Amino acid sequence: MSITKSYNKHTNTYYAYETTYEWEDTKQKKVQRKHCIGQFDPDTGEIIPNGKVGRPGRATKTSAGKLQATPMKKRNRKQT
Repeated sequence: MSITKSYNKHTNTYYAYETTYEWEDTKQKKVQRKHCIGQFDPDTGEIIPNGKVGRPGRATKTSAGKLQATPMKKRNRKQT
């Protein structure tokens, strides 16, 4: 697993991808799988995470004024 960067000339931004290689039995060859992990800042060299990779949990204030993290709610699904 490695981290690669790619430039999108239409939006003028760099993106960071987590790249893995897997063997595909049906094709009988190695296949590259890429997963976008965020934007790459060329000035500082940092990766700005996107989605669930870098998303902080929800925080609420307690009566003492301190921030307290609350867990995310699960969706209720109908059982069939």
